[in-house]
Amino acid sequence: MRPQRLPARVARGAVPKLMWALTEPCSPQAHPRLAILIFVTTSAVAVLMPVLTNLPLVPLAVLAWGPGGGLDAPPMFQWRFLVRHIHPKAPMSTPLYDTSMPLFKQMLGGLSRVLAIAAAHAESRKIDPNALLQARLFPDMFTLLRQVQVACDFAKSVSARLAGVDVPSFEDKEASFADLQGRIGKTLSFMEGLSEAQFADSATREIVTQAGTPKEKRFTGQTYLLSYGLPHFFFHVTTAYAILRSNGVEVGKKDYLGNA
Repeated sequence: MRPQRLPARVARGAVPKLMWALTEPCSPQAHPRLAILIFVTTSAVAVLMPVLTNLPLVPLAVLAWGPGGGLDAPPMFQWRFLVRHIHPKAPMSTPLYDTSMPLFKQMLGGLSRVLAIAAAHAESRKIDPNALLQARLFPDMFTLLRQVQVACDFAKSVSARLAGVDVPSFEDKEASFADLQGRIGKTLSFMEGLSEAQFADSATREIVTQAGTPKEKRFTGQTYLLSYGLPHFFFHVTTAYAILRSNGVEVGKKDYLGNA
């Protein structure tokens, strides 16, 4: 069955003016690299922005052939991207709770799973666990153990500040895989104690980090989460995964993503 032609009024109403201007004159014959670049870039933004801003997206991208926009048009075709409701400056329509808490919990669950696989890997191959716990991607980077601690710190501190409560203090005394599992468990337990109602005004709440020091920074809650908290959190979770994978631990994307 042939795909249905997308109504022109829907297409033109959904495409941002800038993107339409960029793609209108572009065809793979004339500008193949530009067409591919725009497609890849737009697809990446389309995938990431709904996660980060909790905004609906319909559809991610549409490949349209010819001036009429139908798949039955002549071979001379153009790329057109129909992206709706993507705007990095748009205010949150729902509390940041929905954007942050499920994501933190999912990724901490994935981190826990990856660490469990690493512990089993070390035991089955008679490897000293410290060989993995103290491993680094590069000498000037944190060890696996420290990466996990910092990932947990960002999850609890970002959640606490958005909820308007004090950030709990955890001692950095973990020395084994079991200890790291305990650290993740404590972080998740703290987060479970936060209610959605506490995040009601979190998008506009002022967040101050390292107050009274030369490194003091001030954010709105939304900026704090999207531009600071989540990027840092993902950096440390991803680096922990990369350390283990580079040391031969058989983990994959499914493990990293947890319960996705």
